[in-house]
Amino acid sequence: MTIKTLSAHQQAIMTALTSTSDNLSIEAAAGAGKTSTLEHAIRHALPKGAQALYVVFNKRNQEEACERLEGTSAMTCTLNALGFRAMAAGSKKRYNLSQNKVWDVIREVLTKSENKIYGKTVKHMVDLARSEGIGAKVLNPATGKVELFDMEPMDGWMAVIERYEISCDDGEQNMYDAITFARKVLAECIRWSVELKIIDFNDQNYMPATGLVPLTTSRQKRGPRSPCRQASIDAASAKLC
Repeated sequence: MTIKTLSAHQQAIMTALTSTSDNLSIEAAAGAGKTSTLEHAIRHALPKGAQALYVVFNKRNQEEACERLEGTSAMTCTLNALGFRAMAAGSKKRYNLSQNKVWDVIREVLTKSENKIYGKTVKHMVDLARSEGIGAKVLNPATGKVELFDMEPMDGWMAVIERYEISCDDGEQNMYDAITFARKVLAECIRWSVELKIIDFNDQNYMPATGLVPLTTSRQKRGPRSPCRQASIDAASAKLC
C-alpha cells in the first residue's frame, strides 16, 4: 500500500513515531486507512534497518502483510503466535496444544447431569471470560499454585453474562450455578496450562496477557539478538492485546 500524500492525522502519527518512545494507539473507523498508515510508517518513518514487529489478527492477514512489506526489516506474526512464543520462551517444558481442552476440563469437573444442563453455557462463559481477562488472580504468587479463592468476584462474571447476553437463568439453569461451574472450570483450565502445559487457542493470548505464566524474552533464552524497537498491532480486536 502506497500513500502519495499524508493527511494531517497521518503526518501526526509519523511525527509521534519518530519523536517519542511512548505507546501509541490509532483509533479510526473501518476502512479509514489504519493498515496502510502502519505499513507506510514501517517503510518510511522508522530509521533505516530498524527492526519492527508487525502483529496482525490471523494467518491470512500475516501472509498478505508479508507480501506488502517485502524488502523491509519488519517481522510479521499473528497475535496467537506472539503469545505462544512468549509462553514458550519462559518455559523449560514444551506446551501441548489441545483444541478440546475446555470440554475435557468440563467433563472432569462437572458431573454428567451438570454437563448435560450447563456444559455449553459454561464453555461459552469460560471462552468469553478469558477474552475479558477474568481469572488473572487465581495464580497465587506467594505459593506458585493455582488457588480458587482469588477468582474474579461474582460481579465480573455477571458483567460478562450481561455484555454478551448469555442466557443462563431459564429452564433448568440458573445464573449462580452457571457462574460457580464456570469459575471451577476456568481455575482447572489455568492449572492445566501452568502445571500440565496443556493449552488451547485462546490460552495463547490469555496466559501471557494476564501474567499467569513467567515470561522470558527470546533474547534471554536463545542468546544475543537484535531487539525489536517498534511493535505495531493492526486491527487489534481482542481485549487482551
